[in-house]
This record gives sequence, C-alpha cells and structure tokens, in this order.
Amino acid sequence: MKRSSAVLKNATILRVATMILRRARRPIGPSEVAERGKKSKLLRVPRGRTRGYLSQLVQSILYNDSHYRRHPLVSRPRIGQYKARKIT
Repeated sequence: MKRSSAVLKNATILRVATMILRRARRPIGPSEVAERGKKSKLLRVPRGRTRGYLSQLVQSILYNDSHYRRHPLVSRPRIGQYKARKIT
C-alpha cells in the first residue's frame, strides 16, 4: 500500500484515522480527525497544499473504506461522522 506524505510515521492515513477514532469513543468528523492527527503529530498537511486538503484527504479515505471495502475498518453511523469498527 502506498504511503502518503500526510503521514509522519510509517503508517497509512487509514490506520492513523482509525487509531484516532478509537481514542475518540464517539463518532467524529474528518476535520476533527485531521485536527487531532496534527495535534498528536501523526498527520501533517503535505507541503504545497492548503489547510483543508488534509481534511478532504481523510474524508475521502474514510468514505471509501466504509462504503467500498469488503471488511471496513470504519463505519458511518451518520452523514459526516465516522467511528472505528470493533475488531473481532
């Protein structure tokens, strides 16, 4: 899987986002995931991109995972809100 320059550690955006969603304990939106990721220094805005780019990137990854993946890591209980699925 290709690693994004928005991820500071050796991980993917989806893995970092699910980690943040698990810590949140309630459904949160992509912009809040992006902000929490920047505060915890797990995510960053890639050089040459606008501030909202990271939120759009997180939104796209979370939506694609919840709707198109056979075994999604996140669910979408409401429009614009995501939560991490329990690992069984």
